[in-house]
Amino acid sequence: MHSYPMLGGRVALDVRPTEARLVSAVPEAGWSMQVWHGDQWLQVNFSQDDRVSTLMVTWNGTEPNVQTFVVGN
Repeated sequence: MHSYPMLGGRVALDVRPTEARLVSAVPEAGWSMQVWHGDQWLQVNFSQDDRVSTLMVTWNGTEPNVQTFVVGN
């Protein structure tokens, strides 16, 4: 299990050698959350006003790759 503190919330993932699963995504007060997922990827966004904090994890027969970034002020 890996925990990722982010601007606007916290994401917990169960990361395995060839996949990742979302355990929880908890927004901070005043932030909204959205989750999208496909067969080999998932994305969690926390948003407030013009700010969006994103966690993106992808895998395609490889070890999961987790990236986080923030857009906006």
